[in-house]
Amino acid sequence: AMAAATSASEPLCEPAHHVDKAQKLIHVGPAKGRQHTATVLMLHGFGDTAAGWFEPAMFWAQRLPHVRFVLPTAPVSTTMGTTSWFDFGGGDVASTFDASVRALGAMIQQEEAVVGAGRVVVAGFSQGGALAYHLGLTRAGQRLGGVVAMSTFLLPEVDSKFSADARETPILICHGTADDRIPGGADGARRVRERLVKLGASNVELKIYEGMGHSATDGELLDILQWLRHTLPSYAASSAAPGSRL
Repeated sequence: AMAAATSASEPLCEPAHHVDKAQKLIHVGPAKGRQHTATVLMLHGFGDTAAGWFEPAMFWAQRLPHVRFVLPTAPVSTTMGTTSWFDFGGGDVASTFDASVRALGAMIQQEEAVVGAGRVVVAGFSQGGALAYHLGLTRAGQRLGGVVAMSTFLLPEVDSKFSADARETPILICHGTADDRIPGGADGARRVRERLVKLGASNVELKIYEGMGHSATDGELLDILQWLRHTLPSYAASSAAPGSRL
């Protein structure tokens, strides 16, 4: 159904992919023989691993030949008993959160060294989305290429730490009307959009999916594909050459 929904004539590329078993890290893309000019860091949800997002990443990568998708796996938290980007409901919330922010921030910098500042999007699902917001919106200096927040929530501390440099960061919020896992549901996602606009974010798009639970659907993956095409265009599609965009 997914492939049928994109244009039938669209040729799919062949993304290279690599699994680092020791680090539980998966790379998908760029396409073989294509220059790597943009990166998407994809952060899974609580209790999941990088493998849980391999198929969506492959779907996107087949249609975005210049993009590398980097899928890390969260550490196993002894408190939570499973993979978790940070402890919650007890546990050591602050130190686990800071450790993930540092590790993922280093990954973003590594990618920026290759593709340039402003060419890295951080996407996240659920708990991973809360981190994507934090990484994208509290960052001083060069803004990220964008933030994709799927079925997630905005931590209260982002309000006080929102960076003026993040005002123009493109943000895509996706949420299902049948999601009962995130407090506030789809209305909560609408309120997050309002909070971000009040903070000064100027490029926030909200997509609400009728009947979607705490998961992802083909329609949502297609919308994210379109947004990524627009947010991280291949250089061939843009007049600016690498390095000429400030």
